[in-house]
Amino acid sequence: MIKRRKFLIGAAAAALPRIAWPSRSTNPDVVVIGAGAAGLAAARTLLDGGLSVTVLEAEDRIGGRAWTESETFGFPYDRGCHWIHHASSNVWKPYAQEHGFDVYPDEGELYIYSGGHRESLDKTDEVEAAFERFFERAGEQYSASNEDGPLSRFLDPEDPWSATVESHIVNSWDGQEMDEISTAYYLVDEKEDDWFCAQGLGTLIAHYGRQVPVQLGTPARKVDWSGSDVRVETDAGSIRTRAVVITASPGVLASGQIEFKPGLSTDKVESFNAFRMGAYNHIALLYSEDVFGLGANQYVAPLAKSKREPGLLSNMDDTGLLMIYVGGDLSHELQKAGIDAAVDFGVRHINAILGSDVSKKFVKGTFSRWSHNPWTRGSYATPVPGGLKHREALRSTVANRLFFAGESCHRGPFPSVSRAHESGIEVAEQVLKTIRS
Repeated sequence: MIKRRKFLIGAAAAALPRIAWPSRSTNPDVVVIGAGAAGLAAARTLLDGGLSVTVLEAEDRIGGRAWTESETFGFPYDRGCHWIHHASSNVWKPYAQEHGFDVYPDEGELYIYSGGHRESLDKTDEVEAAFERFFERAGEQYSASNEDGPLSRFLDPEDPWSATVESHIVNSWDGQEMDEISTAYYLVDEKEDDWFCAQGLGTLIAHYGRQVPVQLGTPARKVDWSGSDVRVETDAGSIRTRAVVITASPGVLASGQIEFKPGLSTDKVESFNAFRMGAYNHIALLYSEDVFGLGANQYVAPLAKSKREPGLLSNMDDTGLLMIYVGGDLSHELQKAGIDAAVDFGVRHINAILGSDVSKKFVKGTFSRWSHNPWTRGSYATPVPGGLKHREALRSTVANRLFFAGESCHRGPFPSVSRAHESGIEVAEQVLKTIRS
């Protein structure tokens, strides 16, 4: 696979808190809204610090956008996060190894297909050279002007590989159209060395949070901070607390699903809209065998004539499963059309690459549709052009009682489960310091 951070180098890490398991409190010291990686990390850190904590989760499971299920295909399938990114500094790699999970490096190669057959390695080299030209052009022009703007301005319409570059960025990396991606956010150094978890990344996160006191199926409806304490309203009743850690996605916060009383500042509300939720989704197709014949966990991309020709992960964990990445406008259209329509698109896409006979080996498929989940409203958030300046407002604490965490609040580049985890710990430490003082 062409990896964005192959062209950009540098990273950071965080330490896991020790385990502490106090029981759920009726009126806890802290309420955490959301049981994804950030919420679970915040809760564990607060519990470890001796505070009582209740976590409110709208879904009927923990993990947030890290969700592994085995019902669809009979083996673990990550409907959301799948890669342990920047593994050399990612806390989930040593956690997985310590707790007996099967984790291993992503050593997949990129294979280019055109006209029903695999192209030579020279074509792959040409594609990688096109990415190098793109990043070099973007870096030079951005450094010269130092003005943020859409990443799309660096596409060269005369470059024969421009459509392949655009398709990869929109579908495989960001889930956003390139005119919606901030250059200032995108052109940041980071090391890329990805790993997989055979049991699923969602399974790993669920293990980490397995004993955290969480009230499932309990969305927070209102956060009232008008009094001397904070009252969190849910369908199951009201909870009084000293502080609230809010890890809901910027998409959920921008939607107004959680009411704040008094209302939040204009800067705070603007920050929710400055970090827009992407539409990165997987069309997962199960075949009876490794239809590309490349081995486990290999990457395939067609010689794209448009951004609507996505790439894929082939033969995931040697199961015959293909994961086609779709993002941006294409993903939004498929989400609106429904799961069956998305699966049909995926099957036709594979037929176009390998020939129609391969459809005889198709077993079943599904589609993730994160933008249609009311508790996430998208896959992950990245700043719109000019939006990065709002990050400090997004991260900011309100009245020393409302604290905000999540991958979008992390100062590092590119959203990930590890960034969410680090943000949760950082914010929990702020809460501990505030309450103790």
